[in-house]
This record gives sequence, C-alpha cells and structure tokens, in this order.
Amino acid sequence: FSVSSFATEHETTHEGVISTVDANAKTVKVKTDKEELTIHMTDKSHITAGKENKTLADVKVGDKVTCKIILDAMDGKYICLGLNIKGSGKK
Repeated sequence: FSVSSFATEHETTHEGVISTVDANAKTVKVKTDKEELTIHMTDKSHITAGKENKTLADVKVGDKVTCKIILDAMDGKYICLGLNIKGSGKK
C-alpha cells in the first residue's frame, strides 16, 4: 500500500505572511491564519511579484504571499511550486 504517488501530486495553495527567510537552507516560513508552514524552495520553485520574475533574495519578512505547495511524501517536506509576492506588510 503506497500513497506516495498521490501525496506528491496533491497541490494546495496557502495565503499568508513571510515570517522567516533562510537563504542558506532555501526555506521560507509562511504564517497563515491557521498555522506556520516551513516551505522548501527548489530550482523549480517559481517566484513572482505580479508578472515579474523574482528570486529568493527578493522575498522579505513581512511580505504578503500566496504559495502553491506540494507535500513530498518521501520526506514530509512542503515543496514550493510557486510563490507570488502580493505586497509588503511593512509601511
């Protein structure tokens, strides 16, 4: 009995605020209304702000984001498919 093929293909989208950016580990933490998710960035993670392509270096604590993720069933990590920066939470 294996659920790995199903679990790795199940995409979810979360809205929240960036609470941590770790460039060395290639992770961001997104605080949603319900939880705080540690999301792993890969070479295939697509980061945008509107229609502009961005990099992890452009993601800042306080940014409001929408993130499309999958759960990697092999190691239980959330993997970022797409991260859209919707605006800064800082004035």
